[in-house]
Amino acid sequence: MSDSPVPAPEPDWAQRTTEFIVDKVDSVAAKTATPARMASRGVVYGLVIAVLVPILLVLLVTLTVRILDVYVPGNVYWVYLALGLAFAGVGVALMAKAARA
Repeated sequence: MSDSPVPAPEPDWAQRTTEFIVDKVDSVAAKTATPARMASRGVVYGLVIAVLVPILLVLLVTLTVRILDVYVPGNVYWVYLALGLAFAGVGVALMAKAARA
């Protein structure tokens, strides 16, 4: 066998190896976990908005009918007629815009 001495490892090899592994793990996490986290946030916020917006719209229409019923003289049917015409006008405008597109 050879009598040549085995070279001693560098004194900071453990620290450099640890830093290399941590850098690689951080790189993989940044490329996978961050986009997944952003996508899941988008899905959750989208679902919350999709549930809350219709509820708020119904409450807004109900509040509008009740307020107008108090301040508009006569029956509540005039309020229904006015809001129905307003919603129909918005619908016609949106349909005309969709037909142009």
